[in-house]
Amino acid sequence: MKASALWLAIIWMVAPSLTQAATLPTLKKGSLYANARAVLAKQGYSPVRSDGSGCRFGREDVCKAYPEAETCAGTGLGNCLFVWRRGKQVIEVMTIGEEPKRLTVAQVRCRSGCR
Repeated sequence: MKASALWLAIIWMVAPSLTQAATLPTLKKGSLYANARAVLAKQGYSPVRSDGSGCRFGREDVCKAYPEAETCAGTGLGNCLFVWRRGKQVIEVMTIGEEPKRLTVAQVRCRSGCR
């Protein structure tokens, strides 16, 4: 087999797996989480509902406002973790802040299905 044919065969086998894995969405650090939710929904993401067991320490208001809240800290920067899904891709959005309407995006990372 010629080298060019070998490369074509490799690309043909690998390409489908590359297109199946989705890239991580870009959310501006410091943007309001309420706005980020709208961006994610527009991009086809759906919130993954949590049972709320991770929202204690006086942060129950966050879980009530955002059912996708997996956990929230009651001290420090008031970090919260929200989970979203699009197909096989699952992402986490971490926020900081105390008031549910004023939470800001700190980081977005992949939980599974990203490249």
